[in-house]
Amino acid sequence: AASYLSEVRFHWRALAATCAGMGAGFLLNHYVANMFAPHLIAEFGWSRAQFALLGSMAFLTAFVVPVVGRMTDLCGVRPVAAVGVVVLPLRFVACSLMDGSLLMFGVISFFQLLLAGATTSSTVYSRLIAERFVSARGLGLALAATTPAIAGVIGSPLLHNAIEAWGWRTGYLIVAAYTAVGGALCLLLIPRDGGRARQGR
Repeated sequence: AASYLSEVRFHWRALAATCAGMGAGFLLNHYVANMFAPHLIAEFGWSRAQFALLGSMAFLTAFVVPVVGRMTDLCGVRPVAAVGVVVLPLRFVACSLMDGSLLMFGVISFFQLLLAGATTSSTVYSRLIAERFVSARGLGLALAATTPAIAGVIGSPLLHNAIEAWGWRTGYLIVAAYTAVGGALCLLLIPRDGGRARQGR
């Protein structure tokens, strides 16, 4: 038990960085995308079928994930995650500026999937835990995996109220600010070795 707890205490930065990154990463889309859909469809006249078709582009991540995983092996977590930490907030800012072009929304979504889909997901961040935790590895991975859901449960009602009060464009900017702050916090917390650690025992 002492070893279990000391492992968590010794590697708290890696655990905190993983949770911050996951909570402000690509998986957050699962909890916020549907809030914007009715407003975009109503304002721009898109059909639900068209909107759903863009959502199907998620299959592209299947081709990106192996490349991102290999880059993480070669470069470490920080430089790979930094790509997504920069791109993801820019994606939400770009969405706030849309003029109704479905093609533009598709291009924005494509680059998000290509550059932020895997770089801000468990493919990258879980390495911080996997390389440091042994006895408490299951706990560390479980905490990281539940962080996006916790962020979604807490943030969704707040975001919904903000969209209703100030509009969907402001809602996108709020999400952009959140992902930027959460991503920056993650990068700051990542230990200096950037994801290629020795066990501190």
